[in-house]
Amino acid sequence: MSFPLLPRVDPDDPSDGQEALATAGFLASSVAQRAFGITNLDDARDRIILGRSGNRIIGYTDDRHLVTLAGSRSGKGVSQIIPNLLHYGGSAVVIDPKGENASITARFRAKVLGQKVVVLDPFRVAHVPEELRGRLNFFGYIDPDDPEVVDDASGLADAFMVNTDERDAHWHETARAYLKALILWIASSAPDQYRTPFHLQDLAFRGLAESEGQQPSLDLLLDYMAAEEGFGGAVSSIATMMIDMGERERGSVLSTARRNVEFLQTGPMAVCLSGSTFDLKDLRLPQGMTIYLVLPEWRLAAHARWLRLMITLSLQTLQRTPASDESLPVLFLMDEFATLGKLQAIERAASYIAGFKVKLWSILQDLGQLKDIYPKRWETFIGNAGMVTAFANTDLTTLKYLSEKLDDTEVLRVRESVNVSITTADTHAGLAKLLASVGADKSGSMPMFGAESHQTGGGAQNSYSPELVRSRLMLPDEIARYFGRRNHPESDYALCLPAGLRPMRLQKLRYFADEPFRSRATPLA
Repeated sequence: MSFPLLPRVDPDDPSDGQEALATAGFLASSVAQRAFGITNLDDARDRIILGRSGNRIIGYTDDRHLVTLAGSRSGKGVSQIIPNLLHYGGSAVVIDPKGENASITARFRAKVLGQKVVVLDPFRVAHVPEELRGRLNFFGYIDPDDPEVVDDASGLADAFMVNTDERDAHWHETARAYLKALILWIASSAPDQYRTPFHLQDLAFRGLAESEGQQPSLDLLLDYMAAEEGFGGAVSSIATMMIDMGERERGSVLSTARRNVEFLQTGPMAVCLSGSTFDLKDLRLPQGMTIYLVLPEWRLAAHARWLRLMITLSLQTLQRTPASDESLPVLFLMDEFATLGKLQAIERAASYIAGFKVKLWSILQDLGQLKDIYPKRWETFIGNAGMVTAFANTDLTTLKYLSEKLDDTEVLRVRESVNVSITTADTHAGLAKLLASVGADKSGSMPMFGAESHQTGGGAQNSYSPELVRSRLMLPDEIARYFGRRNHPESDYALCLPAGLRPMRLQKLRYFADEPFRSRATPLA
């Protein structure tokens, strides 16, 4: 790709002394192709595919996370998500807002890669064979005899709780503690048939009945929980606190808890959580497993807690399930990352989970989304990413950040100065001056005999002085133009920022047009 109007950024075509002399600059296409070009995709299953440079597909691998900043309807699925699901050889957990990722790539991952594939699709929007659909009950992963069970229950309770107003922090935290205690009590005391998310929701709303036909009572439930002697008092202490609360305070806590579990009442969601057809530990299988978490966009706001639960539970399981030395990292491909909201499991995992052979790929529309969710830790996500990709960005926050990341470059500029001088002269010739000199005309009038002339002269002098000027490698508006949304594939580019290396500009892929992805994809009906 050439930038004829921006010679400072073009490593392939420096022009007329304007090339950068030091500091920032883009990686030359020839270097990118030699360093990251893939000759045979089947021999590079560990690579994350970024795009194309010339006729070479570019893939990148390291043990760190990825972040993508791509505007709405910018083709991130077509250019990055789907090509990687049609290539990456490791296990994957995929947030699939439309069901298209599963519809297009599940067959390839099952039949060609030989992976176990599970599609969790409560509202059945993905076009996949019935044998690939699955269910998962998170209570199967809460072992009351596990010494870490209190932490596990706390993580799941946090996944339920979405705080929309900081002024409600007290009710939020107390409701979270109550749900944690309720999860622990169900795991240890409820019969197997009642160890379900639906029963959790039912107890939170109605309480407990001692016998069939008796009116459920919240007071009775709290009395039973207060008598629980296990879990280091994690259940009994919360129940006792709830019992001792005033009626209004307890009502506010219960209202908060109920609001955050009411999505479990939805019929399709209750079915999807009613039992388990697979084991999350299979993400560590040698052949791998891919889990698609399918939730249509119009259900994201109401049911994002389900996604939070599945992501939290998967991360907890992987931390306890050792990975073999030769296995590839489990890829968490999280499209519409912002819909998860602030999630404790993700916030903590960003710093250390890579050591457990887990790779987080967070996909956002802009940097403002990340700052809103994690105002104090957003740089942790960027700092722990081995690769940041960006395209079709229009908001100033993201563009300014990218411009700063590209840093400054020194450009040689030549200043030209022009000095102009002008001289004039008058010349008279003939008898008039001679007659005047001898007093021939006493009256002072002199007849003009002869000629008169005027001369004008001068010159111009040019001087040149070279100077070094520091300039951003690309300004925000330049990034918006050159990496903006394009309809023509030949001019549709992504900005790629590998940690510790020069940035790259790569042509975006289109899985439905570019081989071998086109032949690997299952066409949408």
